[in-house]
Amino acid sequence: MKTISFILIFIFTTHLYSQDDTRLERLRTSWLAARERALKPIDETYKSELERLLETYTKAGRLEMALKVKGELESLDGGTRDLRIPEAPATSDDSLRHLIGPTWSDGDRVAFKFNSDGTGIKERREVNSTGSFQWVSIGDGIVEISFKASKLKQYFEATSSRQGYLYSSKERENKQSMTPE
Repeated sequence: MKTISFILIFIFTTHLYSQDDTRLERLRTSWLAARERALKPIDETYKSELERLLETYTKAGRLEMALKVKGELESLDGGTRDLRIPEAPATSDDSLRHLIGPTWSDGDRVAFKFNSDGTGIKERREVNSTGSFQWVSIGDGIVEISFKASKLKQYFEATSSRQGYLYSSKERENKQSMTPE
């Protein structure tokens, strides 16, 4: 009797789990079909706008731009362009998550505040002055800092939420330790 009960429980449990897999697969299939239906008009509009842009550049004699547009159209027609919604990159953006928010300083001389819009404020504490800058990710968790008032560029890397480094060049020369305040 115990053996029969065990077998019946096993069969019933296995049947329930197989139904869960089927439900999940149906839900995923339905979701993918709905996404495709929703994106189709957007993709078609993009394609028609590209065709109009190709015609405009061709008529204006801007052949280099026309070739770029033609390449984009061909990648759409040939199926080489993936029009699905891209996932957020896991490398460079994740490595920048420590950068935005806190003010990074070397303690008493200089401090940097990075904004999410690619701008920031540098405070030179020894001379009591501030200046604005723009920053852009150059990969590997490093950002290039450009100052509006000069051609000077600096580089910053937040290696963790508690440690960062300021460099005077891409080669990571003159490393200056920075911590969040």
